[in-house]
Amino acid sequence: MINKKIKNINWIPTEDVIKKIRAVKSEEEIKNIKKAVEIADKSMKKLLEVIKPNITEKEIKIKLEYILAQNGSERPAFGTIVTSGKRTSLAHGKATERKLKEEDLVLIDFGACHKGYMSDMTRTIILGERSEKIKEIYNYVLEALNKAIDFIEPGVTCKEVDKVARDVFKKYGLEKYSLRGLGHGVGLEIHEYPRVVMNNDDLIKENMVFTIEPGLYIPDTGGVRIEDIIVVRNNKCEVLTKTPRIIKI
Repeated sequence: MINKKIKNINWIPTEDVIKKIRAVKSEEEIKNIKKAVEIADKSMKKLLEVIKPNITEKEIKIKLEYILAQNGSERPAFGTIVTSGKRTSLAHGKATERKLKEEDLVLIDFGACHKGYMSDMTRTIILGERSEKIKEIYNYVLEALNKAIDFIEPGVTCKEVDKVARDVFKKYGLEKYSLRGLGHGVGLEIHEYPRVVMNNDDLIKENMVFTIEPGLYIPDTGGVRIEDIIVVRNNKCEVLTKTPRIIKI
């Protein structure tokens, strides 16, 4: 239709050009994302004071979003995820009236917003003692996270970063319980470029900001996800999230 109306122009199809340009952040954007991350870190620390047996998933969600607002978040970055017990095997489950029990896992995925810029964090909290199987899963996820972060630098591809974490799960025979992607860009939207997923040949560049969030989700057992936000700076990976990765209550 456009070709017929506007002549003598060579139209070239493109895809996601603006999104890919936005994947590289300015200094001001990085500053705002860092502030959103700080708000989330501060809020998680406060939330841990109220997590205990008999509190419900919905109560945790409500309290967390209230604490975020108290700490200066303009709004939750997305719908806060809170699951517990075997429900942690639901990677994106919604909070319910289920009450926490002793020896539960509690998975919390949430974000803050500062000047329109988002943060994103997941922690899987251990309530009391856990079985050896759950401890192993936790350690596998930590190993995948650490190896992926250590690998990140400008010039590697998104799929290479994903593969580093995925290979950890393959080593333990658990890759089928992971998601199909390792992370995503964060900025004015909670899901931006780069897409740190399988089969994405896009290069990691200086000043990109994205999540690294390996997880294992095993039906009838439970799931563990640990998510940090990183920025690629000075040819290396800087972790912005400061909340401890292992949390026991």
